[in-house]
Amino acid sequence: MTNKFSLLIFFNLLVAFGVCQSNVNKLSSKIMYTAPDKTVWKTYRDEINPNKSKGVLIYQHVPITDSKGRTIEPVIAFIYERQNSIVDPVKYAEAALAKKQFNPKYTRQGGYPQYSSDKHSAVYAGEYTRDGIKHKVVLGYICCNSIGIEIVCDATDEVFKNVEADMTAFLRSVKVRD
Repeated sequence: MTNKFSLLIFFNLLVAFGVCQSNVNKLSSKIMYTAPDKTVWKTYRDEINPNKSKGVLIYQHVPITDSKGRTIEPVIAFIYERQNSIVDPVKYAEAALAKKQFNPKYTRQGGYPQYSSDKHSAVYAGEYTRDGIKHKVVLGYICCNSIGIEIVCDATDEVFKNVEADMTAFLRSVKVRD
């Protein structure tokens, strides 16, 4: 009876961890990060393409009401992909920034160790306006072991201060093991 009960617990744990495992691990087990607080940040999207070469993980903050009564849902987007060649994180960032739909004005903040825990990183701060509303963004880029990562932390200017600590903590937690 005890063996059956132990086996039942083992299989339940196995299923629970399998269901909770992020698709990031399907691309590479070398990508490490600490998920934001699940009580306020919900997984909005966790997908990887069929050939497991590119994926996205998006966390969305529970709604925050700003001073104008608008419902704001800040996001942390984590985009990861395999690369055919080793690319410098600044060049990787420049290519990604050139493709941004809202053309943020940005400045490079630095990388490791002040803004990121990964030695192969570049971090930018920026802002842009969409639908007449100013947004602040923190953008992180990591290139290591043929893996490219883009982290986009986005919130409206007014609520950014409410989520900035969570966003920078997430960005600092992302690392690719050598």
